[in-house]
Amino acid sequence: MRPRVLALSNIGERAITRALLTC
Repeated sequence: MRPRVLALSNIGERAITRALLTC
């Protein structure tokens, strides 16, 4: 896997967790 893909997935996971917490 490329580091960029991992970074994007990590940011996506953080965004999802933040959305769930803010909800």
